[in-house]
Amino acid sequence: MNTGGVTVAEAIQAATERFREIGTSGDEERAEARILMMHALQISREALHTQPSSRPLTADESARYESLVARRCRREPLAYITGTREFYGLTFEVSSAVLIPRPETELLAEAALRHLDARPLPQPLPRAAGEGSQRSSEVLSSPLLAGDGRPKPGGRGLGGGGHIADIGTGSGCIAIAVTHSCPFAHAWASDISEEALAVARRNAERNGVAERVTFLQGDMLDPLTAFAPFDVIVCNPPYIAAAEVETLMPEVRDWEPRIALGTREDALYFYRRLAAEAPPLLAPSGLLAVEVGMGQADAVARLWHEAGLTNVQTMSDYAGIERVVTGVKSPGD
Repeated sequence: MNTGGVTVAEAIQAATERFREIGTSGDEERAEARILMMHALQISREALHTQPSSRPLTADESARYESLVARRCRREPLAYITGTREFYGLTFEVSSAVLIPRPETELLAEAALRHLDARPLPQPLPRAAGEGSQRSSEVLSSPLLAGDGRPKPGGRGLGGGGHIADIGTGSGCIAIAVTHSCPFAHAWASDISEEALAVARRNAERNGVAERVTFLQGDMLDPLTAFAPFDVIVCNPPYIAAAEVETLMPEVRDWEPRIALGTREDALYFYRRLAAEAPPLLAPSGLLAVEVGMGQADAVARLWHEAGLTNVQTMSDYAGIERVVTGVKSPGD
């Protein structure tokens, strides 16, 4: 694309047409072209909207934009190009070392928050507006407490508090979103990839929860056993059968870490492990919550029942797909 001397509007239109020709993103081509322009010019959405679209790009700006557009035309995901992704109202660094956080995974954070928010308060301290189970934007503020003499962060038995384990944390988005929303919670987050953990640690710093999220390298629950019991265990495991990975869109198949997508023929492998290994690490009335792939909810729910979990439920995403399965450890266990 030759953007030398062209205006901002002309460059965005040319990029949009290129994206449509190769079918990169359905109906989102123009939106992606605009985001890449914001990234090339290092300006906000508002600034792009208010500046004259007839302004010519400088040679350096044109070169930067062309480089970004060329990367997207190679089907590199937009989030890897810009280096960030929004999740649960927070901004996360992402790279090819981690799976890109997806909107449906916010349901997993919401399940954890609802469970923690239902925990009894030791005294009638003031709460922010809204209580109980609410939509994600409301849940973010619902556990906040105010007043003097607050319990120390990480205290247990508090609405908005508790101990959380995040298995296969990747970018850290779930653990960070939950602890950011719960001022008295502490999370322990594991991942087998040290490269992913490095990204997750920077995200904890970026979002102000580094002192309340402990990152540990290891396989699944192995590095977390010493910190049990947990009030919530969450996991978004690899749930795509190895043979099916090759059928995914290029942005996923060719760019996202294969280990986070699925390397086993048994797509339920990690759910079987969680059903066997997670309940002993849960506190009484603790929650085990996982994200699942399309059509997997019933099979995972059966595994939860067989593991002795109670109150097994599913949550559907905005497309109506059963996306999260939860179960509770009996209070008497």
